[in-house]
Amino acid sequence: MIYKMRSWLREDENAEFVEADTLEERIDNLTALEDWLYEDGASANYSVYQDKYKELSKEFEKLETRKGWYD
Repeated sequence: MIYKMRSWLREDENAEFVEADTLEERIDNLTALEDWLYEDGASANYSVYQDKYKELSKEFEKLETRKGWYD
């Protein structure tokens, strides 16, 4: 989900569906979450991963919904 969302945010065609002032912050948060995966998250249990996935999925769904309304 991290890679999917970061890729989506970086696509020029999706730029109009993300607030410009939050774009870099969102990408930075995804990078920090990726770093967590390979460091502290490497020993986390399944429920922690599941919670983080649900949070990201919910946020990504909001962005895709905005795009869907436009289409």
